[in-house]
Amino acid sequence: MIRLSRLAATCALAVLGTSAWAAVPTDASLRELMDVSGVEQTYRQMPAMMRDGVLRAMKFNPDLSRLNARQQKIVADAQDQLGKIVVEEMTSAQMQGFIVQTYQHVFTQEEVDGLIAFYRSPVGRAWVAKMPQANQRLMELVQQQVMPRVLQRVGEVFRQMKTDLRAAQTAD
Repeated sequence: MIRLSRLAATCALAVLGTSAWAAVPTDASLRELMDVSGVEQTYRQMPAMMRDGVLRAMKFNPDLSRLNARQQKIVADAQDQLGKIVVEEMTSAQMQGFIVQTYQHVFTQEEVDGLIAFYRSPVGRAWVAKMPQANQRLMELVQQQVMPRVLQRVGEVFRQMKTDLRAAQTAD
């Protein structure tokens, strides 16, 4: 019976692994990781990036391309309001708190310490320095090669939905 209990305990340890008992990263170490990895700079830019994404999405709406001057002004005002809402709701402090919570859930202290060491190394500093350029290039490729197809397909879905909604309205 004791052998069976030991076997069960050994299996449980193997299944659970040691991560269940690993140290949760401290807030200070996570803030240091965010600083050296460039995450802090990214989350500070996130509200503006989200705002710009909302504005870009609105510009690609085919229904908005056939507006008169007064309607265009209404859309521009709505875009301004949407941009302000995103910036107001996504504060830097809030984003930092979300990142700390997320990283504490995902990483161990040992992993955070290793990441900090990496980002302090020459290769890590090069990674941080070059990631904005790499991300910019990635976004350009997505916008050039993927978004036109996505927007066309989304437009088709919305046109079909409008047609179906009109048909359903008159069917009652």
